[in-house]
Amino acid sequence: MSTTYQPRNRRHAKTSEQATPVRYVEWADTAPAEMRRAAGRKKYDAVWKSWTAWLAKRTQPKLPRLFRKVDSPMLIGTRSVRLETSTHTENALNFSSPLELLELLWRVVSGKRQAAKLAAEQLPSWLVEAEGSKANVDYALECLAWCYALPQLAQYTPPETWWTLFWHLLDTAAEGCTADAVVDPLAAALLGAELPLTLAMLLPEIEECRRATEQAQAWLRQLMTEHAADEVLFAVERLHLLQPTLACWTRSQAICGLGGSKRRGAAKIGLIPGEEDPGVDQSRAFRRLVLATMRWSAGDGGQWLSGHAERTPSDAAARNDLHELLQAAVKQDGSRPVRKAWDVFRKSKPKIRDLAIKNPCAGAPYEASCVAVLRSSWSRKAAALAVSFGSSPLAIEMTDGIRPLLSGAWNFEIRQSGHLVAVPPIPWDLVCWETNRRAQWLEVELDLADGLRIQRGMMLAPQDQFVLLMDAVVGPAGRELEYVARLPLASGAQVAEEKETRELTISLKKSSARVLPLAINEWRSDPRVGRLNVAEGSLELRQQSREGSLCAPLLIDYSRDRRPAPLTWRQLTIGEERRSVARDVAVGYRVQIGVEQWIIYRALSSVGNRTVLGQNLASEFKVGRFLPNGDVKTLMEIE
Repeated sequence: MSTTYQPRNRRHAKTSEQATPVRYVEWADTAPAEMRRAAGRKKYDAVWKSWTAWLAKRTQPKLPRLFRKVDSPMLIGTRSVRLETSTHTENALNFSSPLELLELLWRVVSGKRQAAKLAAEQLPSWLVEAEGSKANVDYALECLAWCYALPQLAQYTPPETWWTLFWHLLDTAAEGCTADAVVDPLAAALLGAELPLTLAMLLPEIEECRRATEQAQAWLRQLMTEHAADEVLFAVERLHLLQPTLACWTRSQAICGLGGSKRRGAAKIGLIPGEEDPGVDQSRAFRRLVLATMRWSAGDGGQWLSGHAERTPSDAAARNDLHELLQAAVKQDGSRPVRKAWDVFRKSKPKIRDLAIKNPCAGAPYEASCVAVLRSSWSRKAAALAVSFGSSPLAIEMTDGIRPLLSGAWNFEIRQSGHLVAVPPIPWDLVCWETNRRAQWLEVELDLADGLRIQRGMMLAPQDQFVLLMDAVVGPAGRELEYVARLPLASGAQVAEEKETRELTISLKKSSARVLPLAINEWRSDPRVGRLNVAEGSLELRQQSREGSLCAPLLIDYSRDRRPAPLTWRQLTIGEERRSVARDVAVGYRVQIGVEQWIIYRALSSVGNRTVLGQNLASEFKVGRFLPNGDVKTLMEIE
C-alpha cells in the first residue's frame, strides 16, 4: 500500500525550508495492518504512532551470530587504523574521531537511553552537515551507524527528523551504486551494498528497502569479482583498509544468507535469493580477500606497510577484533584452504610442520599492486618481510615474529666512474617469485641510466630462520662502482656493533637479529671492499668495485636459539673450466653460525657450469645448508 508522509504541521511544511519534502512510502505486507489502514486513510499522525509502537515491541532483526565476542560488529576492522576525522563530524558534533560517533550510535542500538537521547540531539546537525558530504570511508561508516540506530531513534526523534534521516540513507545507498569504486572501493561497498542491505534487514516493513536489495547484491558481486581480480584492494595505500573491507564483505554476505552464515527467517523478508547462486567468482574473490587479510596482518592487529595509518601495537581491542573478524570470515567461506590457514593463524606458537604448509602458501606477490609479502607461516606471530615496489625507493617492513626490526624506505645510491647514476621514479619489475617448503624468494629489477641495472632479491628461510637481502648491480665491464644502501630501522630499534668484526645486532625489547655483510671481510682491520655501520636511523652498507658489477648481500639471522652462538663468513672462489672467475661474473659465500653452515651462490653475468666448495652449479642463484655428512640440502635454487 502506498502513502505519503507529511509533517504534522502542514502549514509549517509549506513555509519552512527545513521541512521534510513529501515522499511516498510503500508498506510491505509485513507491516502492521493497523498502520496500513491508517496510511490508506492518510492519517499520518496515527501512522507514526503505530510505526513507533511497532518498532518498540517487535523483535529487532540482527546480524547472524558471526561476531560473538565483540559489542559492535560494525566496528570490526576499524580499530586497527586511525581513520581520518570527517569535517562535518568535527564541526557539527565536536567528536575528535569518527569512531566516537560510531561507538555512541552502537550504544543506541544496544538500548542505552542516554546514548539515544544524545544521538537524537545531534542528529539534526549531522543531517545539515551531511548534505553534499564527500562519499569517503568515514562518512560511509557514519551512515551505516545511523542506519543501525534507526529503529531505536524512532522513540526519541520527531517524525520529520526520522524520515529525513531515512530518506537520506536510502538516497545515499542508491547513489553509492554509481560511485567510483576504483577511487574508494571500501566506501563504494559500504554505501552501495552494505547500507541498502542493512536497511532491508532492519526495516523489512518498507517496500523501498526490500526492492533495493537486488541492486545492492549485484553491486556487491561486481565489486568483489572485479576488485579481487584487478588487485585494486591490495595497493599499498589501501592495505590498512583490508580488515574493514573484509568486515564489510562478511556482514553483507551474512545478510544475504550466502556462505556458512544463513539466517533463519531471512528468506521471509526477501533477503536471500533462494534460486540465485552467488557464483564461483564471488566465492573465490571472498576467499582471496580472507587469505590476503591473514597474510598482511601483523601480530599487533594492524597491517604490514600501513605505517602511514598509524597502527597502535598495544591496542588489545584491535587484536581481538582481528581474531573475531577472521573467525567470522572463515566460517563464512568454509573452504578447506582457508580453514587450514586459520588453524595455524590462531596458534600463538606454530609448530615445525606449520612452517612447511605450501597450499596455500603464507607468502604471495601481488604484481598488479606492486606489493609482496614473504611469511614464514600462517601464524600471527610469523616472521615476515613485506615489500612495496611500486616506486623507488622500495619500501620494506621486516619482523622476527614479535616486533618490527626494519621499517621504511630502502634507499640506494650508485656512482659510476665518480658520477651519480640517476634513479627513475618508476615501479620495479617483478622478475621472479619462487616458493617451496624451505624458502620463499622474491626478485625485482630496475633499469638505471648509463647501462646499469639493479636486481634486488629477498629470501625468507622459515625453518633456518634467516632473511637474505641481496642487491646485484650489473653494468658494463671495467667501470668503477660505488654503492651505498640504507636499510631503515624500525622505530625504537637499537643497534650494537662488535669491536673487531663487522656484524651488527638489532634489538627491540625481546626481539633481536644479527646482520652479516657477506661481501665484506669479517674483520674490521681489513678496510677493503666496503663497510657496514649505523647512520641516521638506518643500516648503511657501502661497497666498491672496479669490475663494473657487484653483489651486496646482507644475511639477517633472527633465530633466538642461535643468538649466543659464534659466527663467521667467507667470500668463496668460483671456478669455471679450471680457472677462477672474476667477481663481476659470479660470487659465492659461506656462512657458519654455531654448528650450522650455509652456502650462497649468485651469477651476475651469464649462467655457466661452475664449481664452488665442491658443488657443481649451473644455476643463477642457489642457497643451501650443509648437512652433517657434508652434503648440501638446497633451500632455494633459481635456474
